[in-house]
Amino acid sequence: MQTRVRSNQPTDAVVQAVATVEGVEPVDLDIPLFTVIDPDALDSLFESPSDDLGVTFRYHGHEIELDSDLTVTVDGTEIRPEH
Repeated sequence: MQTRVRSNQPTDAVVQAVATVEGVEPVDLDIPLFTVIDPDALDSLFESPSDDLGVTFRYHGHEIELDSDLTVTVDGTEIRPEH
């Protein structure tokens, strides 16, 4: 399954993807992203992405994979950004 979310920042893409999978608004997620990963570092990492860049971590009880094109995979569900 593939879904699209609006995002230009890696941190926004992750939060929006998790909220989409959970069927809630991003502000309704009760665990802030900064509790599991440094948002500034994550955004900086993707400022000059390469084709083989990817990050995997756990957030809000989900396995998150973030690719260089800001595609977020949440527990196997791919969520692509709209630019």
